[in-house]
Amino acid sequence: MDIEFQDSEFERLAFDGTYIGSWSSTIIRQYRRRLNVIMQAPSRQTLYAFRGLKLKKLGGKYKGYHSVRINKQYRIRLKFVNANGYEKVRIIKIEDPH
Repeated sequence: MDIEFQDSEFERLAFDGTYIGSWSSTIIRQYRRRLNVIMQAPSRQTLYAFRGLKLKKLGGKYKGYHSVRINKQYRIRLKFVNANGYEKVRIIKIEDPH
């Protein structure tokens, strides 16, 4: 799947191997692994089938968003968007939902 980023910092975290921002190197390494899995997946259904991602639909004030677990503390909030009948993933942010 194609990925787009709501914030340029998360794009830089994904593709600039020397940049970790204010995050730990462990979190960024796991973030990049999750993004690689998302980019290799042909569809949303494939992502749901990959149990290691723990892709979940969010509710409440985050209705319309999904999350992928980075670890027990952090998740990637994302949104599936359609562009001309083609589904993409938009990375919204890395967050601690607790």
